[in-house]
Amino acid sequence: MVIRRKVAPLNPNWSDELSTAIADAIDTSDTKISILVLGPNLDGDEPGSDLRRHIIQKCKDEQFTTVLAEYQQMQELFSKLWGPVYDLCKMELWLACGKDKRGRNIIDGIVIIPSSAGSFIELGMFVFKEKIHKKMLVLFNKDHEDTMTDSFIGRGARMAFDNGRNAITKLMDYQDLDGSWSEVSEFLKRVQNEKWWHKWIKRARRYG
Repeated sequence: MVIRRKVAPLNPNWSDELSTAIADAIDTSDTKISILVLGPNLDGDEPGSDLRRHIIQKCKDEQFTTVLAEYQQMQELFSKLWGPVYDLCKMELWLACGKDKRGRNIIDGIVIIPSSAGSFIELGMFVFKEKIHKKMLVLFNKDHEDTMTDSFIGRGARMAFDNGRNAITKLMDYQDLDGSWSEVSEFLKRVQNEKWWHKWIKRARRYG
């Protein structure tokens, strides 16, 4: 006999209690920019882990709202939303695609450092979500530049992002922390400008 689990919906209907929990966990206000930073394990000692830690710290220094799947607060929140059937794939997909009660994006920008098994899975998940490509920055490892034309990562994921809806892909030296942050910083400025632009467009329509 096959026992089927109840599958959690990707876009649950929020009760007031859960909406409050979302607001407490992630600031989605018009004045804040929320960034989902994905990549290798934060406890790792490889260059990708160093780079992810550096980007997270710089985001915090610049007062961006940084969101990580590892945050205990996030895991407790999603356990409350969906119970024991939730998994990290659904959690990250909902964060990337979801909106709050007022229709604002939960996540404004996504930075992926694909250099580990888990981050390759994240890369593959988001390839098929073209509607969020425009808020994505993917930092590929420059050490693998020579194999990009022949590998599945290069001819699959990278090509899909480049041919999709305006995702930004970069080949970076993961040990060049300042150079990599410069690319992230430019990306975040674009994300911030777009959010403010949409905010003023909505206000103009409302009062125009």
